[in-house]
Amino acid sequence: MYTVVYGVVYGRKLPYTGSVFVDLGRSPPKLLICSRCNCPGHIKKECNGPFDRCKRCGVNKAQGDHSQCLIKCHHCEGDHIASDYRCPVITKFRGELIDELRKRPDLLPQNIQLFIPLPSSHINVWPSLKQSTQQNYVNESKPDIYEDIMKEIKSIRSDYEKLKFDFIQSEKELMIKYENNKSKSSTMLNLLMLQNTQQNDCISKVYTVVNEVVPIITSSLKSLHTFIEKIVKSTEDVNLKNEYNIIQFTIEQNLAMLNDRNDLIIEHQRATTMSHVVRTGPKP
Repeated sequence: MYTVVYGVVYGRKLPYTGSVFVDLGRSPPKLLICSRCNCPGHIKKECNGPFDRCKRCGVNKAQGDHSQCLIKCHHCEGDHIASDYRCPVITKFRGELIDELRKRPDLLPQNIQLFIPLPSSHINVWPSLKQSTQQNYVNESKPDIYEDIMKEIKSIRSDYEKLKFDFIQSEKELMIKYENNKSKSSTMLNLLMLQNTQQNDCISKVYTVVNEVVPIITSSLKSLHTFIEKIVKSTEDVNLKNEYNIIQFTIEQNLAMLNDRNDLIIEHQRATTMSHVVRTGPKP
């Protein structure tokens, strides 16, 4: 079956040279039909309708159940849904659209011609399309495109090889710098360790000297203190006693200071020894 409206065939068969039918093998062309008001030529987003109309009965969808409502087109009162292509309103819109395309063939896509068959009493001849040169152009340009692609691949490969070579050279230079810095760091560390060892030896010697000298000085001051104390007791001169008392007091202060400093040195020596043992480990 087929339907001819304004010279456009809607269906799968077309009358050709009288009684001969040609199967088009394509679905009929589609139209923009609004899903809100069911009118052709626009979409729901652009619709100004007051509500969503049911395609079956034309009533507001929000009112009642429309799954089994009476089918009655609200365009033409026909017994079909409002978006059916058999509707005269949609058929008229499609015809006007085809007429506009006949007047404006420039709106058609490239290499497309609009064919509107004449009534079946006439011999319909399909117009021949102009031979497109696009395919020939593509075929002729294929070798050039292939060569361009190969050149691009070679260029990219050359750039890649250069980048790879530069990367390897940079990596070698970095490894050389790393080894040099590693050697310098190792040398500096050895020097620091040697210096630290020498300093520890010097400090140890100083501790030894101090530990040996402080008791001698302390003993000497104690002896001097005892001697002055005897002199003070044996003399009757008040002025001399006062001077001796001052000297005796000074000696006592120096003795107390020497004892305090000696205790601090001993404590510091112990802490240094423990730190050295923790850092280097006990002697075998």
